[in-house]
Amino acid sequence: MADIRSTGLSPLDAEALAYRNLALLIAVAVTLVRILVLMVQPVPLSMDEAQYWIWSRELAAGYFSKPPLLAWIIAGTTSVCGDGEACIRLSSPLLHAATSLVVFALAKEVADARVGLWSSVTYLLLPGVTFSSVLASTDVPLLLCWAVALFAVARLLRRNERRWWMLLGAALGVGLLAKYAMLFFVLCAALAAVIDPDSRRLLLSRRAAGAGLIALVIAAPNIAWNVANGFVSYRHTMTNMNLGADLFHPAEVAEFLAAQLGVFGPVLAIALIAATWALRTAPQSDKLLACFSLPIIVVIAVQALLSRANANWAATAYIAATVWVCMWALRTQRKSWLWAAAGLHVCTMVALYNYDGWAERLGITLTRKTDPLLQARGWNRVGTWSSDLQAENPGLPFLFDDRRVMAEIIYYTRPHPFNAQMWAPNAKPKNHFEMTSRLGEMTGRDFIYVTRRPEGSAVPAAFAESRPLGRWRTTAYPGHDITLNAFLVRGFRGYSGATPSFPVP
Repeated sequence: MADIRSTGLSPLDAEALAYRNLALLIAVAVTLVRILVLMVQPVPLSMDEAQYWIWSRELAAGYFSKPPLLAWIIAGTTSVCGDGEACIRLSSPLLHAATSLVVFALAKEVADARVGLWSSVTYLLLPGVTFSSVLASTDVPLLLCWAVALFAVARLLRRNERRWWMLLGAALGVGLLAKYAMLFFVLCAALAAVIDPDSRRLLLSRRAAGAGLIALVIAAPNIAWNVANGFVSYRHTMTNMNLGADLFHPAEVAEFLAAQLGVFGPVLAIALIAATWALRTAPQSDKLLACFSLPIIVVIAVQALLSRANANWAATAYIAATVWVCMWALRTQRKSWLWAAAGLHVCTMVALYNYDGWAERLGITLTRKTDPLLQARGWNRVGTWSSDLQAENPGLPFLFDDRRVMAEIIYYTRPHPFNAQMWAPNAKPKNHFEMTSRLGEMTGRDFIYVTRRPEGSAVPAAFAESRPLGRWRTTAYPGHDITLNAFLVRGFRGYSGATPSFPVP
């Protein structure tokens, strides 16, 4: 009690401070573990991660498939600690730790500091967070921006002050630079306004328009980039929805919902269902959080029904859902559910961060279905071969017809062949490398052509001469082989000398 008097804090404030400090301590401890994992168990970069790194070497206000924030972040971390896999991914555990502390503040605002502690730790240990903490992903900065925006809304419902509107606008704007899924926040806020008079007054106020203006100003560089590039990122995002003629895929819905058990955890998923069932008689704070979680899951499930949906597309739902579930569990005397979830998720983290070792101990054979790191396996071995090709053919740039091969080889070849070109005969590019390739202007040039195809594709036909340089093959495990073929192609004659396009096997 003497300590409380000496600080001038009331017992309630002292308790809140203790909860906050404990949340901070746990966030630091878990984050240090994740950084250690990045350092001692480097996993090869996936194609997406290698591509983000390549983008970070040439900063822009936008890229073919994504807004620019992650590339900017990677440029920052790699300028400090180099271009290793760990440094490229370093921002992920740090940003997740920051998000967990914002989740604490959000939960404290809508409930109390005890709920804040549980919400912060629960978020930090979510299986989806555990997995994405050791990868470079656009979802990670998006989740931080979403949490900050939701915290600002919670603050505004109590204190309609200009600073919180400015924070909301800034979070929305930066979130749009992270991923366009930030737009879901506006839809969720609109739903909250429909069911809650206080939220409605906020949304219809003049200050709400000011927050929207701040968001647009921050997102303006990417908007301008899209205007200058034919709205390519927006069109790619729409294409990703893959809405074709067949609009009924119940198996995709089942797969998406099952994947959410892996993202949120089975115990918390059951708790979320129970909290939803009790929503009609729940406090208004529960309904507010429901507006920022359930609609996202429903919308993405409908997307899965119409076409397909990746498990991470509903990631933003679990900021509000985490706080809501913890608040519900503590209010209904179900703390044991949170302990069970925490225990399960710690075990998941231990298993995932030493997946190969545990798989070997348990006799699990790695296959394309049992390997969560499938997309990254084996590519780190290509660097010696591709570097030798470059050294043996000095001055010749690489030429590729597959963006996965191109991204991985640019990263793992030393020195990095940033002058590499992509075969892009189509008028409409299908990826960033096709959009930025200048091959069409390089008539007469020679290249090192690397492809998955054995020979006889449209590419050699566009050159005056072609001869094989060798083949590289690696087997990560039975059923997962990578085979690449290299050719010296001389005298590019232009795309008119080749078949316009061809399928990627």
